[in-house]
Amino acid sequence: MSQRRVSHRPSKQVTFKGGQDRLAHRWFRLTPSFSPHLVADVLEKYGTSTSRVLDPFSGRGTTPIECQLRGVPCVGAEINPALHFAATVSLNWEVDADTLQSHATRVVERVRALKKSLSLSDPQILATHLSLQIPTIHNVYRWWRPEVLGELMLIKYAISEPPCESPYKEALLLALTSILLDAANITLGRLQLHFIDRSGHHIDPLALFTSAASAMIEDMRELNTRRGPSSEIHLIDNRSLSSVIGDYRAELVITSPPYPNRYSYVWNTRPHLYFMEWFATASDASSLDCRTIGGTWGTATSRHQKGTHAYCHPEVEETVGAIVGEIREKDLLMSNYVAMYFDDLYASIKETKQCLTDDAICAYVVGNSRAKGSIVETDLLLAELFRHAGYSLMGIEEVRRRNSGKELHETIVFARNSP
Repeated sequence: MSQRRVSHRPSKQVTFKGGQDRLAHRWFRLTPSFSPHLVADVLEKYGTSTSRVLDPFSGRGTTPIECQLRGVPCVGAEINPALHFAATVSLNWEVDADTLQSHATRVVERVRALKKSLSLSDPQILATHLSLQIPTIHNVYRWWRPEVLGELMLIKYAISEPPCESPYKEALLLALTSILLDAANITLGRLQLHFIDRSGHHIDPLALFTSAASAMIEDMRELNTRRGPSSEIHLIDNRSLSSVIGDYRAELVITSPPYPNRYSYVWNTRPHLYFMEWFATASDASSLDCRTIGGTWGTATSRHQKGTHAYCHPEVEETVGAIVGEIREKDLLMSNYVAMYFDDLYASIKETKQCLTDDAICAYVVGNSRAKGSIVETDLLLAELFRHAGYSLMGIEEVRRRNSGKELHETIVFARNSP
């Protein structure tokens, strides 16, 4: 198998923190995402001003946003409605900053007026009075204290009132979406959300919303002056990518698929999905996880606990069979999960190949993981799968050692499409 070249970088240049002070990137925080600095580095090394970029795992839109900032056309795919919404709104820079400011001011004034006449302590009464929908997420008051949820619902109600229409409505809804975790009874562990007691904390949803909207308006004043190729993101499973992007053929792929660590990115956006009403039933989250690469939650987990995974691709079994067998001796669920993850990822790689020019370059940001004491060398296994799919390996660059263990690291796997 291939060897890595080491190029350690500051954490900010690798993780989501690299986007927290950058135009448009900072409008929505997704901690499992990677840094726009990595996108910029790949573009500067392998791209040109006319390069067409593809991102089959767009997430919150790191690659498409950075490409649009640099005037490079990009097409992406994302299966999660909350992330697709955040990324799509973050790419719309035709929103006039002054008009957006006026709408944001009206929303804040409207919420303050409503708070004087309505009680927020019982969201059900508030919902009945204003014909609102309480989020159908399981045990909603575990996520938000009643009065906090009530104020968040009021903000959403005020945004949806006339005269706020598209695209200003979507921009302010993104500002609201971006604060839902800050107002929730959660903390962030190693990439996952964990419930905590915040009963004694001061939580001011309207102040959080005002701050988020102000940052967006500040950025928009700069972005309103930008002109050039735009990015677009399709709400699809990337294993059907070629059927929706038409004749678009990319010379460069910059992406970061989920890592094989059984963390659910659906879980991290679960409160957004239910609060914004993309999801309505308890089974919606499990259904989405079942359709993602290496789905990891609810029903998606239950199916890993039965039998052994039947590989869809013999090349995958040849590549990962040994490590999967090692894990199976200790845990059936995790062995099935790892096998299915690489089966799904290989299907995505083969589909992506149909959307590339000859000699197109792929840069995949991945992380290895620990499964029941066994180290899954994602980058080395991915390199082998690239070869099986008809790519030539260009190299593997290690960009960071992760805090969760000295054996765990993040790398960029570079491969070239071979016709």
